[in-house]
Amino acid sequence: MPCLRLAFMTLFLAAAPAVAYELADAGGQEDLTPAMRAKTEVIAQALEDIAPEGWEAGGPVERYTTVNMYDKINGRSELFMSYDVTGMAFVSLYDQADETRYIDIFLYDQTTPLGAFGVYSVERWPGNPAVPVGRDGYRTDTDLFFWHGQYYASILSLAEDEAMQAAQLAVAKTLASRLKDSGEPLWGLGVLPEAGRQTASIQYFQVDAMSIDFMTDTFSAEYGEGDDTVRRFVSRQPDAETAKAIAAKFGAYLQDYGASYGEEERDGVALVYADFGGGYIDAAFAHGRYVAGVTAVQGLDRALASAAALAKALPTK
Repeated sequence: MPCLRLAFMTLFLAAAPAVAYELADAGGQEDLTPAMRAKTEVIAQALEDIAPEGWEAGGPVERYTTVNMYDKINGRSELFMSYDVTGMAFVSLYDQADETRYIDIFLYDQTTPLGAFGVYSVERWPGNPAVPVGRDGYRTDTDLFFWHGQYYASILSLAEDEAMQAAQLAVAKTLASRLKDSGEPLWGLGVLPEAGRQTASIQYFQVDAMSIDFMTDTFSAEYGEGDDTVRRFVSRQPDAETAKAIAAKFGAYLQDYGASYGEEERDGVALVYADFGGGYIDAAFAHGRYVAGVTAVQGLDRALASAAALAKALPTK
């Protein structure tokens, strides 16, 4: 069993950017039921007449739900379903001056802002420049991604010139302006300490956080600078008793898969920990309704100190 940091990275790499999608033909559109059309009406309407000046749609907006989404994003639908996707709409745009230049737009309804941010966060590659679209967005050389409200958008191409980037940004801004955002805050941003938190490293896992089946509703983020960082995580549970039970499961997990398992009270915080190889320590604790800790911190004292500091910063409710 890999250490928790490797587990995070496994999830991260499994959720490679949407440019890697293996696209299928637009099959199944003739089989759309009234219920499927109703579920996708908002996102489909958002993509209508989205082409900026000099561009045109290559065909009608396509609609997908959990029934047929795998037809369009082979092998990728499971990720979106794990964040409660309701539907997806898709359209291709073509440059009127050069039909070999295209923009593919995937728009997902993830039901809640948490779901939209979750997919965005695990697909995000670090080090890419931010773009001022929606609640948060970034671009790679060829693609642009953003989330807004309960919606997540991937705007893809193969070209990376300034004209293409300008067209993608125009599409993104128009699209974001058509999407409603309730303004519902992300609970993890109010719970994970802000000091030292690296914004681009924040991730949300609705299920199977760190590849552990009992770890749900979990935020994580890196703290520090450069190579001197630690990843902290916090899982929200219904109540304190459930948190204690999950923390006990976490302790059993550490005993089963780690080495040098131990328990220690540090600054009044009851911690469980284990070495996952090379002196990299994972530590966890229960605090009110939360189960939290640190992952793959080199050095036992540093790991326990960081975990205890996290406990001090967490709310009790």
